[in-house]
Amino acid sequence: MDADDDVQKARPAFVREAFLGNPKKVLLEQYDVVFYGDKQDKVAAFLIIPRDSGSDAHRGFYARLPDASDPLRPWSELQSTVMALNAQYPDKVE
Repeated sequence: MDADDDVQKARPAFVREAFLGNPKKVLLEQYDVVFYGDKQDKVAAFLIIPRDSGSDAHRGFYARLPDASDPLRPWSELQSTVMALNAQYPDKVE
């Protein structure tokens, strides 16, 4: 996912792409994905959150943020990350 992708097109584009080698249907059943758009409606950040305790859930969630290098975040940061992104980027696509 490129930073200049249109936020309204991000989810359909994500669905079209294979992720982590899983079939698309399995991917959408295992993860919640939230895209945040900037003032130009470009993807500024996104979250990939495991839905259950399987797969990568024990490791945490993934956050592609403009100012962060490590996308893997511990569960203890999920609420604060979501709150910060919601405040900074009111346009989101779930």
